[in-house]
Amino acid sequence: MQTPPRTQISLEESIRRLYNRIERETSGAASSETHVLAVDNKIIVVARGVPVDKSPAYEQTLRSEFASELGCRVESLRTRISLADDEKMEIFVLSRPL
Repeated sequence: MQTPPRTQISLEESIRRLYNRIERETSGAASSETHVLAVDNKIIVVARGVPVDKSPAYEQTLRSEFASELGCRVESLRTRISLADDEKMEIFVLSRPL
């Protein structure tokens, strides 16, 4: 009996899942809506539906988890860019293209 083939998820979907997992771990909740754009060595995440996390561990957790998962350094990270009361943006610049 053959097992069904595993569905390959996109890079953006993989990053979205990672980001939401980190949100849950650091703030206890994940955004209700998360959009990811990954181009060259940059990742932009726009998240809605959760307050901006102000914990000091948040940025360090983003850096270390993204570096570990993607296999490269996070050269630059702009976090908690407020777009609205419940909407934020994060910008990652990586040490290599994705």
